[in-house]
Amino acid sequence: MLNKFKNIEWSGPAWYSEQFDENGFPTNVVLEYFHPLDLGSQGGTEWDGKKLIKVIKALTKKYPKIGKDWVQGNVHSHHNMGAYFSGTDEEQLEDGAFKDMFYYSLVVSHKLGKELAFALSYVDEYNRIHIEECDEVSVEKIEADVNPEWKKQVAAIQKEYKKQKKSKAKVTNYYGYGGYSSQRALWDERDKDDDKKKRSSTVEIRKQKQNGSQKKWTSMIL
Repeated sequence: MLNKFKNIEWSGPAWYSEQFDENGFPTNVVLEYFHPLDLGSQGGTEWDGKKLIKVIKALTKKYPKIGKDWVQGNVHSHHNMGAYFSGTDEEQLEDGAFKDMFYYSLVVSHKLGKELAFALSYVDEYNRIHIEECDEVSVEKIEADVNPEWKKQVAAIQKEYKKQKKSKAKVTNYYGYGGYSSQRALWDERDKDDDKKKRSSTVEIRKQKQNGSQKKWTSMIL
């Protein structure tokens, strides 16, 4: 998709599998499936629960681990800007954070040397939100044909993009992923506004380093 849309940002829900250490912190996170839902603009992309609800039934039927063994997160592109977490991206990570689960976000780019950025967010027992960026992301290359399902979905979002561009009805200049961007919000429709009131206003943002006494964790992208 990065090669096809070199100057347009795109996004969609992704599902990840997890492995944990003895303290319950993820040590290995694997991207299992990504479903593109939006082709945005040069400056941003967005998708919401309405778009996801249209496809989630078919996806869970085909991939029964969704919502069970695989947790929902997000993937979005930065095309030629390089992969990093902007202020709005960190806000999205904050919105996706809940207790008793981790929320994962992957940013991709075709800028050499800045192709990938990966982070997680969660709420601790004191209702503080933590955002932690992975220092190393490994990629497993697989020789395989492009999934026909991906081709179909890419064609669908491209068609919608052309339709919106023609009508000039879509103006997007920020990253927003809607109220259903977290798995918990999708499955039990919790009211995020009420949930946020219970949280501390302090958000701890840390870059994970692979040394010292800090937690060590890696991400394997399939």
